[in-house]
Amino acid sequence: MNELAGETMLRRLPVDDRTRTTCEGCHGELVWATTVAGPNGRGGKLMPLDPLENLAGNVAVTTPHRGRLLARVLTKDEAFDRPHEYAAMPHFASCPTRTKPELPQDVVALQQLRHKPRRRGGRHR
Repeated sequence: MNELAGETMLRRLPVDDRTRTTCEGCHGELVWATTVAGPNGRGGKLMPLDPLENLAGNVAVTTPHRGRLLARVLTKDEAFDRPHEYAAMPHFASCPTRTKPELPQDVVALQQLRHKPRRRGGRHR
């Protein structure tokens, strides 16, 4: 970690040019990482990440091999290992062109219709 006058210097994710691309929506730079298996699901999927470290991100990135990034999504109670991991933000969370579509006026969102399931009463034998 580099510190200058009490501020944390953010690092660029260490990848080679093969894993750098641009977003089709915002035309910003992004890098690709392979997810590892964890409590949130299976691994082996590609995840687009912002190329600069972001301390507000929920993805811990390691570089076991030069130019290859491995990413694990952190749960709420996990933290990243600062000297050995980079804190990254998934690009789909920070892309300015990614917005939720607005529903037409006569359509109701399913979340508004959902309610808690009722408990069925019954006799215990």
